[in-house]
Amino acid sequence: MRQRICIYKGAIKMVEEIKEIKEKHQGMWLAIKVTERDKYNKPIKGEILASARTHHELHIELEDPNVYETYAGELPVKAVLF
Repeated sequence: MRQRICIYKGAIKMVEEIKEIKEKHQGMWLAIKVTERDKYNKPIKGEILASARTHHELHIELEDPNVYETYAGELPVKAVLF
């Protein structure tokens, strides 16, 4: 079975601006460890932990309240969010 989720274990961790992470991973669901927030508590910097084609795959693999799950791009019209 082909793996649908990419987990960045063992990779060199690099803190980046979240907008830059999203630009690099267009069209993917991302799990990002937040390292910095703005004055409104919005995540602005972090380290990518995993990426997947669907939110469900990502969420099941990384069910962790300290991980920011986001979509890199415009949300698909037929997306099921939970």
